[in-house]
Amino acid sequence: MRMILVANPRSGRGDGHSVAEQVRSGLAAAGHECEVRWTDPTVNGRVIARETAGKADALVALGGDGSLFEVANGIMDTPHRPRLAQIPVGTGNSFIKDLCINTAADGLAA
Repeated sequence: MRMILVANPRSGRGDGHSVAEQVRSGLAAAGHECEVRWTDPTVNGRVIARETAGKADALVALGGDGSLFEVANGIMDTPHRPRLAQIPVGTGNSFIKDLCINTAADGLAA
């Protein structure tokens, strides 16, 4: 499966970079092709999702609720509907915690 990890490097008080590498390695070890695309102040998750939705089987939002919101809205801006996943790295992670996914390891296992 081809996955694009839409990663916020500032999420989780700056843990985004290290967690993204762990997630990329974990997905690759599971046999998935995974590309990391970084958000920044000029290119948010919505823009990346719009650009990449047709190029992947799944988009994985790595960050918190805001990152997930951006990626979900970017997917809705396209005719393509890849799967959407989230790896929690934000400081609150309210949505994903409601699904009992509390850590990046939980997200990879789900």
